[in-house]
Amino acid sequence: MPEVRGCLTELERELYPRNIHIPEVGEEGQLKLSRSRFLIVGLGGLGSPALYYLAACSLGDALAVNFREIPLPGEMRCGMCGRGADLQPTD
Repeated sequence: MPEVRGCLTELERELYPRNIHIPEVGEEGQLKLSRSRFLIVGLGGLGSPALYYLAACSLGDALAVNFREIPLPGEMRCGMCGRGADLQPTD
């Protein structure tokens, strides 16, 4: 795994003290988590909550891809894809 340079900001230290206090994580581990990137393919019943929880546990940048239009009844399962979501179709 490539080395992550830099240090946590004061805001990150305030937001994630529990992660930092885990001996196996510490500041270095939290820095890696905060600077990481992840991809979720499919925003259905599994992908949508996975995206939500990964974002909530302080992982860095997320890219979510869904290849089908989400029908109106399906919005119930896809909490991140409500009518007000900023979804951009790709070609």
